[in-house]
Amino acid sequence: MNKKSVAKECINIILLLINIKIPSIVYDYYFKYSEGPYLQIAVIVEYSLTCIAWMILILYIIKVLNLKNKTGID
Repeated sequence: MNKKSVAKECINIILLLINIKIPSIVYDYYFKYSEGPYLQIAVIVEYSLTCIAWMILILYIIKVLNLKNKTGID
């Protein structure tokens, strides 16, 4: 794998970080105007999406580090 591929993976990580923040912003807005069971569903969905996004981010970082080690890129 070359430096271009590593750069592509880094861009994917940045996009993933943006995707982690967007659901949080949306649900923060939703929390202000909702009550009852819908609020509980929103909390569950927010935590689920955030956990999934963080797991994907960790997998990307591991993948990039493994690729850097295999190619010897510093």
